[in-house]
Amino acid sequence: MVDQSVDDGGGHVVVPEHVGNHFSQILDSHSIRPIGATPVVIRLIAGIGNFVSNNHVVAMDVHHKSSDDCFSAQVDALLTTEASDSIAVTAVLVDSESTRNTILDSGSDAQVIADRAVNAFRATPTVDFQAHSLVAQ
Repeated sequence: MVDQSVDDGGGHVVVPEHVGNHFSQILDSHSIRPIGATPVVIRLIAGIGNFVSNNHVVAMDVHHKSSDDCFSAQVDALLTTEASDSIAVTAVLVDSESTRNTILDSGSDAQVIADRAVNAFRATPTVDFQAHSLVAQ
């Protein structure tokens, strides 16, 4: 999200079930709040037995122009022709008050923060691009 004046660690989606979605997070790394935080896309704050499955997150760092219109700023960021870099995000964050959840294929091992002793978790497989490039040559 281009700056909306809210903390990015709070999560952009807070619901009990999220299945089969694609999230495009367009962020200006200089606007992430609090400074140094890792933005959270899906956050399970409380409840028992939430189900999160087959979600895909792409997060890009863009440097947007100042705008009072949040929608216009996001559209401009998506349509920019400047090269954008990936930005690290937490795809799923499960708070300790939320237990017995199922999180499947919604982020790599590093992108999902959850107590694995009280939540079922299966990571989305990842590809090591360096190893893949060497094999392709």
